[in-house]
Amino acid sequence: MELEFRKASLSDFEIVFSAVGELLDKPLFTLADFEAYWQSLLNGSLGRCDIWLAIKDDKPCAYILANYFPIPRYLGVGIELEEVVTLPAYQRKGIGMAFIKFLVAHYSNEKACRKITVKTDDHAGSGKLYADLFDSTDMRFYQKFLNKV
Repeated sequence: MELEFRKASLSDFEIVFSAVGELLDKPLFTLADFEAYWQSLLNGSLGRCDIWLAIKDDKPCAYILANYFPIPRYLGVGIELEEVVTLPAYQRKGIGMAFIKFLVAHYSNEKACRKITVKTDDHAGSGKLYADLFDSTDMRFYQKFLNKV
């Protein structure tokens, strides 16, 4: 399987908009709204992150947002993989596993990177992939949604 992984650019906003749409039951915003958000995301005004694309046969097939977070107790940073999306036509072909393995190797080369995390409530789907690639913990994740779209 010939895969290429690269960081996204400003011109990739429509590709990522489509991938994000896979996570939503119904659209919450327009393409124009997303384009403005995308520019803020890439210029760093929303925090430090990397946006990655997987490319197969010259076509984007997956997208992952990697958020940096500080870990003072370890004098470093962590990476949380957020919005791990493989487009439906490319699912169950090993692309997600290859993509995550690539990112683990990539961030392992950053001396200050201490860990990579990922969370899901999809235990039957992506949860199986994450269980193969990551250690499970007893930690619980709590959240409160604020200012919904």
